[in-house]
Amino acid sequence: MLSQKIALLALSYKNQPNESVKNELLKNMDLMLTSHNRLLSHKLSDKLHYLYFGPSDLNGKVLRYIDSVKAYLLNGDIKEFEYILKNSKKLLSYLDKAVYEYQIENERKTSSLKRNELFILVFTLLTLFFEALFIFRPANKQMMQKTKELNEAKEYLDTVIESNKNAIIAIDKN
Repeated sequence: MLSQKIALLALSYKNQPNESVKNELLKNMDLMLTSHNRLLSHKLSDKLHYLYFGPSDLNGKVLRYIDSVKAYLLNGDIKEFEYILKNSKKLLSYLDKAVYEYQIENERKTSSLKRNELFILVFTLLTLFFEALFIFRPANKQMMQKTKELNEAKEYLDTVIESNKNAIIAIDKN
């Protein structure tokens, strides 16, 4: 869309040259160049690499388009202006193809991340299940056994105390 906006701004600048339109044109040109360089700085899939650097040479087309905007602004060259108007739509179609490839690539990466996320979730749930099975269950069983032993010892002592008619005095080792 920046190529279209730049073409419209160039047309507006040709019809009525003023600093505000020129600044807007420069801002959009810089944005297009920055965005283009940012996209190329990432690892490209084979299809995207072919699209940018293969026979269609999208990289060269974008850079040539930006150079035309610069030349038009600096020199007011009508040939560069005509190039901008003539190629903005062509460039847009190439950029649409690139966006489509980026979208396919991102959907593939998203799908892969979702699979990995599901694997991690299942692995975490299995880990928690086995932790409960092999750690908490035996510990709980052992605690229940100790509680049972303590209750039996208490019942035995209660029975001894209740059945004995003699006085019972408890002392400690001191």
